[in-house]
Amino acid sequence: EAIRVDTGNLDALIGECSRLRATNDIAGITGLAGDDESVSTTVGKLCRHFDLPGPDPASIEGCCDKFTQR
Repeated sequence: EAIRVDTGNLDALIGECSRLRATNDIAGITGLAGDDESVSTTVGKLCRHFDLPGPDPASIEGCCDKFTQR
């Protein structure tokens, strides 16, 4: 089953993951970033929301911020 969801909308992702979680066990959340580093931040936020192991969203945002890194 293919599920369409706006990956740029955290609330939509939380809603879809919640719907899936009602009938499935979710052990983790992953994402393929490519050139878009925001995917890793989103994965971290989803993991935090669902109390799953994952990256710290604040740390990822800091790593992706060139001003912070300088």
